[in-house]
Amino acid sequence: MPFGVDCYVLLVTGLWSAFGVIRKRIVYAIFMNRPEPHIGSLILEELQRQGKTTMWLSKQLGCSYRNVYKIYNRSWIQTDLLFQISNILNHNFFMDCANAIKDATD
Repeated sequence: MPFGVDCYVLLVTGLWSAFGVIRKRIVYAIFMNRPEPHIGSLILEELQRQGKTTMWLSKQLGCSYRNVYKIYNRSWIQTDLLFQISNILNHNFFMDCANAIKDATD
């Protein structure tokens, strides 16, 4: 054996670490390249489907209509706010997101 055991352990450990980095990059690429739902658009579509206005939603949320337009433009949302909007519109947006993940992995 030209190298000691310690050297092989370092080599294997180094390869394993490198594999971990590659694995993380692959997982990241899979999830970042999948079509993710734009939550603001989903909320706006559901609101329009129900025939309700932005002003109505802003009153229900207790905020200005400008803040509701900001929600429409965002691709992300805080969980508590999405829960509140889901209850107001009686629509499970969490299920929409879960279905989008399921569709992307199929």
